[in-house]
Amino acid sequence: PFVNGIALPYSITAYATGGDTASISFTPSARDDCTEKDDINVTTSFTTSNGGYFSQSGHSDVTSVFPLGDTVVTINATDSAGKTAAKNLTVTVTYQPTKAPTEPPSDSPSAQPSSQPSS
Repeated sequence: PFVNGIALPYSITAYATGGDTASISFTPSARDDCTEKDDINVTTSFTTSNGGYFSQSGHSDVTSVFPLGDTVVTINATDSAGKTAAKNLTVTVTYQPTKAPTEPPSDSPSAQPSSQPSS
C-alpha cells in the first residue's frame, strides 16, 4: 500500500488561535497499490509536545488541537496482505506575525514638529 501524497500534504502550518494552540483538520488516505482499492486500514497517530496523544483509524477527517511548535504525525496503512506503509506529516503552529506600524505613533520624537529655528 502507499499513503497518498495528494490528500495528505507533507506539512501543515497554522497560526495559533485563542492562545497557544490551533485546531487543524486533514484527511488521511491510502490505497493498495496492487489492487488499486482504498479499503485498507489507515491509522493516524501522534504525540504532542505537551504530552497529548491522538490515535484514529479510518479514512475520515482528523481534527485535533495542536500546541505551538512542530508535531510529527504518522499515518500508517496496512493492506489485506499485511503489507504496510507509513508517511510522516509535520504540523507547525506559530503565532501570527504582527504588522509593523506604517507611521510612527503621534507621541514618538519623529512624529513631533521640528523645534529647530528657521534660518
